[in-house]
Amino acid sequence: MIQGPMRASVNDADSVLELADECFPQDRDAGGILACWPHTCYQVTNRFIMKDGDKVVSHVGYADQTILVEGNEIKVAGVTLVSTLPAYRGQGFMTQLLKRSIQAITEEGYAFSDLGGDRQRYGRFGWENAGREWNFRIGKRSLDDRKAPTGFQVTPYQASSKEIDAIIAIHD
Repeated sequence: MIQGPMRASVNDADSVLELADECFPQDRDAGGILACWPHTCYQVTNRFIMKDGDKVVSHVGYADQTILVEGNEIKVAGVTLVSTLPAYRGQGFMTQLLKRSIQAITEEGYAFSDLGGDRQRYGRFGWENAGREWNFRIGKRSLDDRKAPTGFQVTPYQASSKEIDAIIAIHD
């Protein structure tokens, strides 16, 4: 029996990760959603789900983000892990979840939300292409300069429990 849309609970966390790992095989094969996108996995209350029994079959989450615009902090919702198991697609679950998420994002006072993805798929919900995406790869070679940087150390991300705890503390 399908239940939802509803907010996810802590008890749904493992099922959400299983869903995401199935729907995003590139990330699963690179170590799993939790290892690749840890910042998207911990805000359990910022998730809406559809369930079939105890199994999460469709999901939309959003992560709290803050951007600075001319020195002013702007609250932004980063929509993430938009996913539905293949056997459950075509039943309108994602439409229900996105509408419920948009409602919550608005009620919670976010200035806007960002969602990476296909404009054709998400445009009818109000998302538009905006700006540019900038990707930076910072490695040892990038930092080899005449003046060595001070005050920090660059190390590869290992997804250790210590690093995950530090990321959680930063986001809290």
